[in-house]
Amino acid sequence: MYHVNERYMTSLTPKEEELIEAIRNFKASKGWMENPTEFEYYILGLVYELMGV
Repeated sequence: MYHVNERYMTSLTPKEEELIEAIRNFKASKGWMENPTEFEYYILGLVYELMGV
């Protein structure tokens, strides 16, 4: 099991929180969405923005 030393933990930025929430929502609603591709592009856009691409 991977253990993270709490002293190195930092708080999440609002964009990081948005990305995590988007991924959770995507996983929870998979199979119920009419067009999951749009949601995937939204998530990828957040990832690229966080990476500075």
